[in-house]
Amino acid sequence: MSSIVIVDRSFASGYGMREALLHAGNSVHVFSSYSAALTLLEHKKIDTVVVEFDNDRPTTEFCDAVRRLNIPIVYSAPPVSADDLRQFGFRRNVPKHYPTPTIFLPFRPARAGYSARAL
Repeated sequence: MSSIVIVDRSFASGYGMREALLHAGNSVHVFSSYSAALTLLEHKKIDTVVVEFDNDRPTTEFCDAVRRLNIPIVYSAPPVSADDLRQFGFRRNVPKHYPTPTIFLPFRPARAGYSARAL
């Protein structure tokens, strides 16, 4: 029986993987953050850590900390979507939704003696 930690930040496949590993007789812990998972890793003997592949700073720092604890890491595929470029190994720094352009119109107060109805 192995003790496995799964870090599933996208909530995509962690609980499905958990059910399969539990059915096989393993002890499984699922986390959605690296800090909580690292706390458990420092206090309990864990055999393997499963992390979604990503190349952002929190993921690399977490993996470095796990390597210092001499725990093997298994990388799982991130969820696939058209806008998710992590599947290719890089991240886009452009927002998905561009802000709408804003046009500023100067305000001119009405001149004395004129009204909107007269125009």
